Amino acid sequence: MLAWPDEQLKQMIPTAEVPRAFNVGTAGCPVHGKKVYAKGGTYPWVTDPNRPFKIKCPVGGEWYPSNDFYAYFRGGMKDRSLLTGPYADDGWGWVGPNGERYWLVGYACHWGSWRRFALNGLDSLAQAYLLTGDRRYAHKAGVILVKIARTYPALDYCQQSRYSQISGGNYHGKILNCIWETGVFTNLARAYDAIWDAIDNDKALAELYGYPSGEAVRNLIESNLLEDGIDAIFAGKIRGNFGMHQRALASGAIVRQTGPMRKWLDGILTKDTASHSHIGLNYALYNLVYRDGMPYETSPGYCFGWTRNLYTTAAVLAKADINLFELPKLRSMTDAPLDMICIDRHTPALGDAGNVWGGLTPKSPGVYQTAYRAYGDARYARWLERIGGTGEKSFKTFDSLFDPPIKVDASAKATPQAKASSRLMDGYGMALLRNAANTMGVSLYYGMRGGHGHFDRLHFDLYANGQPMMPDLGYPDFMNGYVSGIYSWSKNTINHNTVTVNRVRQQGNDPGVVHHFVDVDGLRAVDVDAPTTYADLTMYRRCLMQIETGPDDGYLVDVFRVRGGEDHVYSLHGPPGAFETVSGEFGEPAKGTLAGPDVAVGALYDDPVRSKPGYKGTYYGYTGSGYSHFVNVRRRLGGSFVGQWQRAKADKARLQIRVLVQPGQELLLADAQVSPIKHKRLIKYVLVRREGKDLDSTFISVIEPFRDRPAVTGVKQLKVPASAVALQIDRGKRHDVVIQQPEAGQMVQLSEAIRTDAAMTLVRYDESGRPAKTIVVGGSDVRIGQRRVTPHRIDGEVTGVNPKARQVIVRFKPGGGPGALDALVDRHVCFVHGQRRVWHPVARAEATGDSVRLTLADDLLIGRFRVERVEGSKIVTRTAMMFDPIYAGSHATDASFGSYTPVRSAKRGEIILTRPMPRPPERSRDVWLCDVGPGDRAALEPVFVDELD
Repeated sequence: MLAWPDEQLKQMIPTAEVPRAFNVGTAGCPVHGKKVYAKGGTYPWVTDPNRPFKIKCPVGGEWYPSNDFYAYFRGGMKDRSLLTGPYADDGWGWVGPNGERYWLVGYACHWGSWRRFALNGLDSLAQAYLLTGDRRYAHKAGVILVKIARTYPALDYCQQSRYSQISGGNYHGKILNCIWETGVFTNLARAYDAIWDAIDNDKALAELYGYPSGEAVRNLIESNLLEDGIDAIFAGKIRGNFGMHQRALASGAIVRQTGPMRKWLDGILTKDTASHSHIGLNYALYNLVYRDGMPYETSPGYCFGWTRNLYTTAAVLAKADINLFELPKLRSMTDAPLDMICIDRHTPALGDAGNVWGGLTPKSPGVYQTAYRAYGDARYARWLERIGGTGEKSFKTFDSLFDPPIKVDASAKATPQAKASSRLMDGYGMALLRNAANTMGVSLYYGMRGGHGHFDRLHFDLYANGQPMMPDLGYPDFMNGYVSGIYSWSKNTINHNTVTVNRVRQQGNDPGVVHHFVDVDGLRAVDVDAPTTYADLTMYRRCLMQIETGPDDGYLVDVFRVRGGEDHVYSLHGPPGAFETVSGEFGEPAKGTLAGPDVAVGALYDDPVRSKPGYKGTYYGYTGSGYSHFVNVRRRLGGSFVGQWQRAKADKARLQIRVLVQPGQELLLADAQVSPIKHKRLIKYVLVRREGKDLDSTFISVIEPFRDRPAVTGVKQLKVPASAVALQIDRGKRHDVVIQQPEAGQMVQLSEAIRTDAAMTLVRYDESGRPAKTIVVGGSDVRIGQRRVTPHRIDGEVTGVNPKARQVIVRFKPGGGPGALDALVDRHVCFVHGQRRVWHPVARAEATGDSVRLTLADDLLIGRFRVERVEGSKIVTRTAMMFDPIYAGSHATDASFGSYTPVRSAKRGEIILTRPMPRPPERSRDVWLCDVGPGDRAALEPVFVDELD
């Protein structure tokens, strides 16, 4: 930009009168339609600073609009004779013959003029000045910054944008939309700070804009830009995901240095409000972040965005002597993305995140470099080495240039890495099953649905052979409420590996409850029930048992029980790639879609309002089935079903699924696109359907990832009581017997060989047909042949809690103690209060008198609220409360943590206790909610492993 004359550079920057649009529209290109998205992605159009206000189609190469809008703009946007050609756009879009409005100039203004030219150019020039001290860079940056400052107060996204127009004028922002503007304002403040010392001596800059001095130029920038931007943050016109506007406010306040700066900065920590967007960090880190460090956004990508934003905010606040690293939850937020990595290669593509090919989310060297400097944790050092964040490779960003490179010393490298183990992130709601070699794993989501979540409770992903083998389909085509396929498919329940009930997407938002969790050599398992996911259900429960057949190999037994409703569809899909039917006879592909022979692909056939021609509203409220996205539907005619997938892009990554068809179940095969617009690759689905009144369904499948040939050669369902499932799983000359029932206690007998009342029983037989190994979960009367097996129950009562230290004191029952304290470490303890069950991983265990002190690996504090008033057993608060479904059965306490009172229920604004607190907190004091309290029962999953002779 140094070569651009000042006057030309100044004229290239738009004024407020030119509308902005981050999308041209939902129809794509006027000539090539939606092909542009397959060719160029979400924002496919090409811009060129030498062709202002023009965009080029990535498919055909033609330029839009047909008129010279730059000439029209320079003439004050008055001479409409300049609006020539077949695609003329006056800034407010060209309307095609199909009635669709194409925001050609708006897109060019947003991406070409603002993002890629003015804003990116300003950043680069300011950074170049900081690095070189060359005042030519500062001058050109000043030309851009002053032009922006002169127009900034008039910029109003509500009145000047495509998205606000189609949403009824309710979408805020300034230059860009309110979310992206947080980054824009942050960078504008940083740029001003970078060139500040050069402005007073830049007479040419002052003369260019007609100001008498550099001081007058600075006054303009500080009043028109910094102060206007700070006001816009408090007015909600600049507001993003949590941490974004906090970072913007801190940046603006630190650079401005006048006004109530300390109040603004302290408010980032202490502000008490019902608005979850603007609540202070002291409250947000407990009320908006789960106890294991994951924010409520659900999507790992968006959640990690909180962490990244708070780290950049921390760097700014450090200039005001505010240390965010003293907040313990920030470290949990740094650990959580690493905790959920599967087979050491993939972050679950949960919600609006990732894609079918997998990959890692926390690849942000800047975050973990800062974390390593703050905490000195060897785990962060190892992670930085992996993602190229150490040594000379550590200079990944502009900011990293100002810190010395991280060098990992020998002691950090020698620190042993924790072995792979299964994990419950029970606050967030994710179960992670991992074999010992960390080469096969499962992620199961059972938590609440947050801002970027999907309707996918009890969906699971399977990982093996280095790949996601049953992947979530990932990020939708757009983040746009006006694209129907996002809601009818990408976010819909039927898209995922779970069960759709009554032909509608999931409804309720209470998290599931873990009933069993097992991590022993040979068996990893989780059993979760979430009946309120749908109305009128009494059970919506999935048990996944990962059973190992070798160091790197194994299979998965999936038992999904649904009780209630009149239509159940169990949905499973493999990876992208080739599919073949190994067993089972199927008819020819039916016409139309699963929704009917005359229903078009993607049609909203079950939504009479949104399916009307010309409907212009949002599709957010679509609650239908999504069945119209399935094509090539083939119905099973007979035979047992076995299907195999060959994953694309990975020759040695294959998958076999066996579905055991029960009486009254219909099995179908169908194809669906990964996403309706951008990712049209077809994925093969297996759908199992039951219809009837007040259904009680059990869906069973055996799933095996493999390389050359599957180990499982046959599966036979054995006859047992209706509530139990028993399978004989043949593996060549060996076989396993797997028995599973919801709870221990019911006796299941298989001839004289096996008699068990356990919740899970696995008996492994050798080539001679003799039992070689038995694993039993729960139960009290298990006999394998002549051998009796009794799992040892470990439970007791909580007698003390130290929330700040994450410690719980447990007095174990006589005969039910833990034996060796080491047996508790890395185990998960279940704490029970009435019907409430929560699980915490144990980091350390030590004896204290007749009890055991457990130090937990996650947080005990799950809520913090400013008290408005106390009315007997009711506490009234205005503090934002996002997690009210999880509070019943927790314990209220004050800042002294001296006494604990159980919570009966909570909803926004009110916490109802079982009795008044002994010392109710006064108004403007805080009440805390603790996940565990005295009197709760503490138990470890009773498991017995017997290696037989």
